Amino acid sequence: MPANNNDENLRQAKARAFEYVSKQIQRLDGCPVCHGNQWHISDSTFAMNEVDATGLTGNVFPVVPAICATCGNVLFFSAQEAGVVDDWHFQRDGGNAR
Repeated sequence: MPANNNDENLRQAKARAFEYVSKQIQRLDGCPVCHGNQWHISDSTFAMNEVDATGLTGNVFPVVPAICATCGNVLFFSAQEAGVVDDWHFQRDGGNAR
């Protein structure tokens, strides 16, 4: 049974996320906490929610995490820069902001 376009798009997005974060990690001189060089890189995108004094604002920032295998430190990379999500708009007071 052939994969549908959504499955193929998801597979490609996951591959882009993994490739982008892998390249960024290679630029580091190890983990900034423990200086380890073993990383678990997610191929999934997550959303960080913005919070202000009134609570959740509804704004989210899409990220791809990399986790240090030695100490567990987590680095977040922009999913937009990784090419996983298109132009990401934030909503505040009904208008678009960036």
